[in-house]
Amino acid sequence: MQLVELLKDKNGWVRDRAQQFLIYKHKEDAVEALEELVLDFQNPIAQVHALYTLEGLNALSYMLLSNVATKSNSELTAHAIMLIEPYLKEASTEKNTSLVTELLAKDNLTVDLYLSSIMGSLVSIDEDSFLPVMEKLSAKYSKKPIFKEALVSGVEGKEEMLSKALEPTNKLLAEALVSSEQKRKEDEVNPIFARKSLVEDTRTSGAKMFYEICASCHGVNGQGIEGLAPPLMGSEHVANTERLGLIILHGLDGPITVKGKEYNLNLAMPGLIRNEAISNKDIADIISYVTNAFSDVPRKLSLDKIEELRNTKPESGTEYTEQELLDYSKK
Repeated sequence: MQLVELLKDKNGWVRDRAQQFLIYKHKEDAVEALEELVLDFQNPIAQVHALYTLEGLNALSYMLLSNVATKSNSELTAHAIMLIEPYLKEASTEKNTSLVTELLAKDNLTVDLYLSSIMGSLVSIDEDSFLPVMEKLSAKYSKKPIFKEALVSGVEGKEEMLSKALEPTNKLLAEALVSSEQKRKEDEVNPIFARKSLVEDTRTSGAKMFYEICASCHGVNGQGIEGLAPPLMGSEHVANTERLGLIILHGLDGPITVKGKEYNLNLAMPGLIRNEAISNKDIADIISYVTNAFSDVPRKLSLDKIEELRNTKPESGTEYTEQELLDYSKK
């Protein structure tokens, strides 16, 4: 199925749109192809998209997730562990024990952290089988507080009982359970789930600026708007990151050719250099978003390079022409 194949595309925007469409249109006929892609261990990014597409279609299963968790790299295993938690009660103790044993055998910090985050649920299901595993992980990572928080995070309603059971052998974990229960009663979030601030990545902040500044002319999908601006999708000027930086900073005057078609719009595109409120980081974020959304290969420019481009003036002192941009690229 073509939409499933698009989950392998180099362009993140294309992958995201394919995933959204598969879920929104309830493409249940794609489940078999998605399951095959999830097990394609040569393409980990596509695996993640396929995994969450299956979740959106309510087509995940314990068997599939345990298979992915035990056979994948640590990053994909972490995703599978988080998704398998609702299915743990359905499985037998034997299956859950086998899964945990194989995950522990990976001896990987990332895998152990995410396994720790579901240990509370496993202990709640079968204390005798999994409390020793909780203690083992606690001892292994006794100097990493985040593991203590992860281990107690899934225990709900059994904190006091487990705390008493652990008191003789693991006082720190016992105290953490008591503290977790108290926080739950007071409706206070455990530190592992709390953030002091929400940090945006460059593409997110760049997308916001693109929609505010650029989308009115280039279109939200980068297809361009007749009479206003040429398309960004697949443009050779987007693929050349420094040229893109010069256009964003200084603007463009005169005709420009995109994918063999000339656009002569009889008006200059103003550069953002005249807006003192827009920093080099803002320009870098816009470039990060535009190249990710509208080209095959996401690219970035350093703040030092953007500062250099900021000081690289066109002959007119205002906007660049296409020929000047091409000449710059040859240097």
